[in-house]
Amino acid sequence: MIEVQFNPADIIKDLQGLSGDLQRKAVRAGLTKASKPFKDTMRSLAPTKTGALRQSINSRQLSARAVGRLGLVLEKKLRPDQVSIIVGPNKRVSGRYVNWIANILEHGADPHEIKPRGESNLSIIGLRNIAKALKLEGGGYSKTASHPGIRARFFMKRAWESGNSQVESLFWVGVQNYLRRRRR
Repeated sequence: MIEVQFNPADIIKDLQGLSGDLQRKAVRAGLTKASKPFKDTMRSLAPTKTGALRQSINSRQLSARAVGRLGLVLEKKLRPDQVSIIVGPNKRVSGRYVNWIANILEHGADPHEIKPRGESNLSIIGLRNIAKALKLEGGGYSKTASHPGIRARFFMKRAWESGNSQVESLFWVGVQNYLRRRRR
């Protein structure tokens, strides 16, 4: 096991001596370091069918506008010393976001009826009188289909629970490493 020793009071003193931009960069480095175990665990726990969900798990910094839009803070603008990152399926894979799949897998879905949306292209097979239809996998068409639902997988929740005891220490290690690199 690796043992890391640090003194948060010394690190805070070093941070206060930096300009606002360098403080944000140091905090971002700490948050990035603290998020790594979550990303790794989330990737290992994520269900794989195509692998796109695992590839999409990432951490990225949120702009002040995005934080306000998501309602993460009461005021619409972040203070200059605040930094926010989001960890989860937020990266495009093959040009598409797959975060909606993660939401369904995380929380599950109840059994429900699936109905077609919009006009279908049935006119190419001569069924112009049927306005809307679903194409079935086995062949043929139907006006509705019954989805059996899906159980919740809780892969993101389990990732958080497995690593949340390390967050603070990893954050300070990340900040300390950034400050050490800046001194060189």
